[in-house]
Amino acid sequence: MSHALRHEPELYGLKLLNEGWVDTSDLLMAIRREPAFENITLNDLENVIHSSKKKRHEIKGDKIRALYGHSTSVKLEYKASKPPETLYHGTTEDSIDKIMQEGLKPMNRQYVHLSAVKKEAIQVAKRRSKNIILLEVQARKAYSKGTEFYYSDSVWLCKYLHFDYINPLI
Repeated sequence: MSHALRHEPELYGLKLLNEGWVDTSDLLMAIRREPAFENITLNDLENVIHSSKKKRHEIKGDKIRALYGHSTSVKLEYKASKPPETLYHGTTEDSIDKIMQEGLKPMNRQYVHLSAVKKEAIQVAKRRSKNIILLEVQARKAYSKGTEFYYSDSVWLCKYLHFDYINPLI
């Protein structure tokens, strides 16, 4: 579901509408092409969405979308929000030198993803590597200097974060 709605909708025969919406029936048909999911129902999708700790997807009426994390060109509108004092970002040891020289960039996504909880940032980084570094972000300080932050349920987003506001925690 996430891959189809966030990264390669065309691979599943889907076309994302404004702000990433797609007909729920179209997504179900795409998912059902896989033998392991041929009996998936709308109720199953709703259960996945509502039981997830991180709210990654949203259903409204007969449409569904991913709320963040897109690598496609879908344009989502977020309301700028004042962040907490500190946020966190997990990264790999291989990336730390570049981050400390260039700052945090969204790379193949539209936004940099930040967490208000250390444990969550660590879990995200561990998906990419066993050798991780937790970054502490002085979010409120960056905000006071003009960096815009957006909140999408459990994830904080920004377009770029200057290295002056990043402290590696070792």
